[in-house]
Amino acid sequence: MSDPAKMVVDGARLGTKGFPRHYQAYGVEPPMKYEESGTAVPTVPAEPTKEELAAYARDLSWRARIAGTEINGVRVRCDDGAIALINGMAMLAQQDAGRTFNFDASEGIVSLTAEDAIALATAGGEFVQSTFDRRAAVLAAIADGSVASVDAIDAAFIDLVGVLP
Repeated sequence: MSDPAKMVVDGARLGTKGFPRHYQAYGVEPPMKYEESGTAVPTVPAEPTKEELAAYARDLSWRARIAGTEINGVRVRCDDGAIALINGMAMLAQQDAGRTFNFDASEGIVSLTAEDAIALATAGGEFVQSTFDRRAAVLAAIADGSVASVDAIDAAFIDLVGVLP
């Protein structure tokens, strides 16, 4: 079973601030976005196989990670692009502890100190890692037979799911 979405270069953002048109010449990564692959994740039947349950768990983990988490009352997306930007901000914060940053959160622009930027990157990284850790635990439980339903998978991810895209 394939992933329902794949990463592709976001041509609409090439040539905009932060994403040079000739990104390869500068040695930077292009802007990326998720694109539907055309292969939908099938619904899980009433009596699913372990493979179908594992596919459902991987998809739920991915959707939870992309939706992100709430950090200090602000919803922060944790898709690959957002995490890369946050980590870049934290790297700059480590180099200059007196610097302030403007962060574009879901509620609008938030001003962050260097300490806040590092804390944001740490919290975001912890959340992302928790989705991978939970996925690994659920996949192991599916393999050993202790998780055998979609409801059990949903229950395992309930604290991470938040708002799904």
